[in-house]
Amino acid sequence: YGQPGALAYGATRSLYEDNNKNIWIGHFPAKVSFHDRSTSSIGIYRKDQDNPNAMSDNNVQRVMEDQQQNIWMSVGDGVNVLDPKSSKVKRYSEKLGNYPAHGSLSGYVDRNNTVWIGTWTEGFFKLNTATDRFEPMPFKAGLASSGEKNSSVLNDATIWGFCETRDNTFWIGTHYAGVSQYDIASGVFTKYRNENTETSLANNIVWTCYEDSKGRFWMGTANGLSLMDRKKETFKSYKPQEGNPNSLKAGSVEDIYEDANGRMWFSTSSGLHLYREASDDFEVFTTENGFDNNGIRALTGDHFGNLWLGTNNGIIQFNPDTQSVKNYLASGGKKFGGVNAGAALTSASGEIVFGTTDGLVIIDVENITTNTVQPPVVLSDFKIFARSVSLNDADSVLTKVINK
Repeated sequence: YGQPGALAYGATRSLYEDNNKNIWIGHFPAKVSFHDRSTSSIGIYRKDQDNPNAMSDNNVQRVMEDQQQNIWMSVGDGVNVLDPKSSKVKRYSEKLGNYPAHGSLSGYVDRNNTVWIGTWTEGFFKLNTATDRFEPMPFKAGLASSGEKNSSVLNDATIWGFCETRDNTFWIGTHYAGVSQYDIASGVFTKYRNENTETSLANNIVWTCYEDSKGRFWMGTANGLSLMDRKKETFKSYKPQEGNPNSLKAGSVEDIYEDANGRMWFSTSSGLHLYREASDDFEVFTTENGFDNNGIRALTGDHFGNLWLGTNNGIIQFNPDTQSVKNYLASGGKKFGGVNAGAALTSASGEIVFGTTDGLVIIDVENITTNTVQPPVVLSDFKIFARSVSLNDADSVLTKVINK
């Protein structure tokens, strides 16, 4: 007891299960603990400066899973890795000497189980498993709009994301210099930028990239969605079009996900977008469909066919077939921060993981429940022209107590 989410007191005298299967615990000599079954399947990990096995920072910018099912986190002061079996967190930081940067912005675990980390101002790093230290990769800031197309250094210091394609090609999205294809064996970077032409990349800020099951290669940028023809080295871009309800509603595409049915989904600040291949346009889902918030920052899916959307205000569970929606607000029973861009994954065990501005959120979708009890409506005050009216007032219009 004594920790957030723990018992209110150590000594227990009584237990009671209510009609909604919630547990009430009476303590001696005082205090009551309440276990809400509807939120008990949502676990939250946070910083605890007194616990060396806890997270070192609450701002989780990106989440990844390795082949041992450990959860890696890009956090404000370095890198954290959670062992879900023990709930212990290992830290990598400049202070500990095993991570030579001030903080991390993005991350990726590739198919060889290699961990890559991107930063705000110091390029990107690769974990050396022999030394258990992150080693810097070659970059040179200030070459964003210049330099050769093929080079031995990355031409940007700010790294937003990584991805792989099925031909074992590694890609890096940057803040100023577009996207680079990285040949790990030769160490050569091939750069693709916005060249102010119709067939170049939509924008030089590349948040994310994704190869779908059909081999199409998508890139989410700060001003549009780009689809790359890798043979021709050209791009087709989708951007907001005034008066076209089936275009993107916002230019910034921060995350991309393909569901089990091969449908492509894109997150934007103006809702969730479904790509319709037959018409080459989009269907948009927003607050009009029941979403609490239109600012979709990250998305993933579970094996029940639901999409899980991370927003500025919480988490949304959305079934695209039934279009049912459930909102989990960050200010609700389990408090957490807004979800960071691209910080979502489905673990190998089927759990949904989000990185937020106030901790790591893990949802057990197998056991999550819905509170079906409707709360009673209670009137606590009655006002006329901003003045409270009482039953006892001489000129009261009330004839009985308003909350009965």
